Amino acid sequence: MINLKHLSKVEFNARRGSIDNKGIQHFMEYYTDTMGDGSTLEEVVVVCMKDTDMSDVPWISWLFWLKRLKVLKLLADTISDIYVSSMDESGKGCPALEDLTLGKDGSVLANGLLKSLRRYPSLEYLTIGARSLSEDDLIALCTFRHLNYLQLQCTVPEDLLELLQDNISNVEIKSQ
Repeated sequence: MINLKHLSKVEFNARRGSIDNKGIQHFMEYYTDTMGDGSTLEEVVVVCMKDTDMSDVPWISWLFWLKRLKVLKLLADTISDIYVSSMDESGKGCPALEDLTLGKDGSVLANGLLKSLRRYPSLEYLTIGARSLSEDDLIALCTFRHLNYLQLQCTVPEDLLELLQDNISNVEIKSQ
């Protein structure tokens, strides 16, 4: 295995049937066991190509336990409810996370996924590339204590937009 002492950023490109889940799982186990709290990994980008669901990428849950991770981008067409419990539980395990991107333009995100993110104590920047969000998820965003910037790719009803703007200093809507 390569020397990982100075690894600060890694990007994984996943395509259905082509990703080496066992190899990446082995890497994540080795990395977390070897580096532990001394991990230098601060940014992870996971790009799932068209028609790849995040549930096709089982090692994703390991990312939520990287204690020094500051930037995480999960770019997929679908982020299913399989990750709600991982994200909810790992708010304690990923305390440095400041910047999170979920989905890409037109993605489908599981209902309730956003509520679990409020447990991240350092989360300041959130970008959500979802086709639509439920009213419950939009209201949940108002409970994020440290969020300074929110970018949404979907249409937001005017009353909920006002509520978001009252609670988050910078809200940007980039609907299609």
